[in-house]
Amino acid sequence: MERLCKRIVSIDLNPRSCLLCKNYDALCADGLSSIDRADLVVSNPPYLPPEEPPSDWEALAIYDYGLINKILRWSFAHRPELLVLTYSSLGRADLIEEAAKTLGTIIIKEVEHYFFEDIISIAVEAHRLRTFGSS
Repeated sequence: MERLCKRIVSIDLNPRSCLLCKNYDALCADGLSSIDRADLVVSNPPYLPPEEPPSDWEALAIYDYGLINKILRWSFAHRPELLVLTYSSLGRADLIEEAAKTLGTIIIKEVEHYFFEDIISIAVEAHRLRTFGSS
């Protein structure tokens, strides 16, 4: 990965995960709010509907307490060249795919079925926004 990227930043809400990240810069944060630019974003956000209060790191890793919305909002604001998301059919799959199609073009979509859910991975090539005065 280092051959392809100038800088790699690992972002996680869990401080333990950040401490274990030895090969890259680690940033403990809630989503991408601390980053103002990225060409490639790869995320496997928590995707299950919340069933309990966010009382521990395990709950934060499993249940979506709004992180997917933050990632999508950030992507619309900052337009990474490529956004790769992995999510479950048990979560907000329709919202994610609708937002992805609005953001850009889904160039890859893979679905694996496990027991009672589909795990879906998509790669979205973001549409470049035209600025005033550009042709």
